[in-house]
Amino acid sequence: IQKLHNPAYNGLTYLSSYTKEEAQEMLTSEDWTRAVFVREPKERILSAFLDKMVVNSSFFKLHCCNEKRMGMSDPKARDYCNSRTN
Repeated sequence: IQKLHNPAYNGLTYLSSYTKEEAQEMLTSEDWTRAVFVREPKERILSAFLDKMVVNSSFFKLHCCNEKRMGMSDPKARDYCNSRTN
């Protein structure tokens, strides 16, 4: 999946590949058609939750249960994290 975002692999040219003048022309000219694609917010939240908390539990442990990083002094929070990561 990481290759999909690599322009050398996917063959796409990104806006950042153009000069500022060329990009400005593309964004403001009547000769260019522009489109925006937006995913449904609930779908994005569910997707992120499943990916980060369910499938990739190491992400959860590193980012959500790191006592030094999160300053978890609440014993209930520590117990919850211990139950999720063991």
